[in-house]
Amino acid sequence: MKAQRQTYQSFEEQAKIIKDFCDTIQQVIDRYSKQVDEMYPKVRFTTIRKHYGTDEMKSSFKRARLPLQKVLDKLEQLRTKEKKAMDAIQNGSVEFENLKLDSTRNAKQDKLEDIQEDIVIAEEIRRKKEAIYVEKATAIFKQCQELEKERLDQIEETLIAFIQVVHPSPYSTALVTIYEKLLLNIKTQQNSMKDLNYWAKTYGVHTLTSTDGDENQ
Repeated sequence: MKAQRQTYQSFEEQAKIIKDFCDTIQQVIDRYSKQVDEMYPKVRFTTIRKHYGTDEMKSSFKRARLPLQKVLDKLEQLRTKEKKAMDAIQNGSVEFENLKLDSTRNAKQDKLEDIQEDIVIAEEIRRKKEAIYVEKATAIFKQCQELEKERLDQIEETLIAFIQVVHPSPYSTALVTIYEKLLLNIKTQQNSMKDLNYWAKTYGVHTLTSTDGDENQ
């Protein structure tokens, strides 16, 4: 009866340990779910999720590149004009800007030289703007790396936490201790022959067997 009672009572202990174990796992899951929600919030009016730093990083790159892009666009326009001017010089039938068909070759040549001078100036500006852009873009890239490191570190920390609770030595040890204690109690406290003799004596019945194997009268 004592062994049965101890076995039954151990179920409550085991259930509490298992519940604590499950609760701890759920805490890790809940914590990571919250982190994911914070890192990847939903895009407004959609079910799509996006990293919280995506828009800002994209905008930062665009802002940093804008001055350079303006110079690049101007250079493209100047090179287009240069080509038209060269075509106008090579064949007199081509009209170019304010120079009509009867314009002299020298006028067209002067116009071409002006455009080429503008290209040289624009190229110098481009080199300066490009250097500034590279510096700013590098700084923005480092910010992107920090955001990515945050994401990777978060995954690593969560995996470690999850492994630690999924393979919980404290819980395992506690369960093993309960099992070992129950087995020990049953093996040391339960003695079938002793129980038989106890009840035989209780009811005034003599038994021919004993715990040590000797015959009793």
